[in-house]
Amino acid sequence: VQSISHWAPVCIGPYSQANTLRSALVFLAGMIGLVPESMRFIEPTSSEVSSWEVQLCQSWKNAAAVLDGLDDGGRLMGGKLEDSLGALVYVSQTALESLLDVDDTDNYESVPWKRLWSRADIISRESLSCNGGIVMGSVDGSAPDAQPSDVDPSLYDEDGVLYGGYEDEGTWREMTGNTENTTVEES
Repeated sequence: VQSISHWAPVCIGPYSQANTLRSALVFLAGMIGLVPESMRFIEPTSSEVSSWEVQLCQSWKNAAAVLDGLDDGGRLMGGKLEDSLGALVYVSQTALESLLDVDDTDNYESVPWKRLWSRADIISRESLSCNGGIVMGSVDGSAPDAQPSDVDPSLYDEDGVLYGGYEDEGTWREMTGNTENTTVEES
């Protein structure tokens, strides 16, 4: 029997997504670009982005969701990606091969592996700066009350809780059956 999660991928083997040492130091298992609801690799929605790029973004989002899920409201606090001491990013040879046919000989990053690491660095830094798009403290509808934003009040429920208390807009819309007007791009 395998469960379905709407906030982070379920374990696909006999391991734990995170282990906590002395209620303070968290070790995460490797994260891959699986969409939690389907347990399939995320696919790019545009030809301008390659599959490894969206999978890297999804991996950071999954890591952030697991960290957030650790907050038990008591002695164990979850964390944010920005609190990380370190991380390893592995990319496949096909990611490198996807950059081989780009003609950019006038650029410092004309060597494919330099372009690959430069792009992976940019994606990772963006994900770290926005916590992978995960709103902290909102797993299972326990988000603290917030005032609706003037920018997009539809992102708040009738009680003023961002994403209806779910950890991200995609989960909120799926759980409520509202798939219209998605404003946050799921990548």
